[in-house]
Amino acid sequence: MKCWYLLKTAPGPHSHANFYESFYIVEGEVEVHSEAGSYTAKKGSFVVVPEGGIVHYFKNVSDLVAKLLCIVVPAGLEEFFEEIGQPATPGEFLPPPPMDSESIKKLQAIAQKHGQILYPSNFLDQK
Repeated sequence: MKCWYLLKTAPGPHSHANFYESFYIVEGEVEVHSEAGSYTAKKGSFVVVPEGGIVHYFKNVSDLVAKLLCIVVPAGLEEFFEEIGQPATPGEFLPPPPMDSESIKKLQAIAQKHGQILYPSNFLDQK
């Protein structure tokens, strides 16, 4: 599965044991955090998150909207994005959804259904 990320914000710490994902940074700078350490990926960088469930997250650290080409193997993660997302027009950025306890539980259940585990935002800080 291929998808594009246009980032002002980004997903929090998460893992997925049954697929790997890779990112090619087209524009901007993205800070990648994982159990293995941290790395600032700049334009032209290629980042691989291996299969096996390593906890990771990334965030935009540039003034630009970061553009990432994401490749997930095997395909199927697009069903997760379709279930949690809202349609938007090209270039439109929707505000982040509310993250009250009910919304978090719903998101965790959907993530689990699609082979992902979500962690608290400070999870990797505790390592």
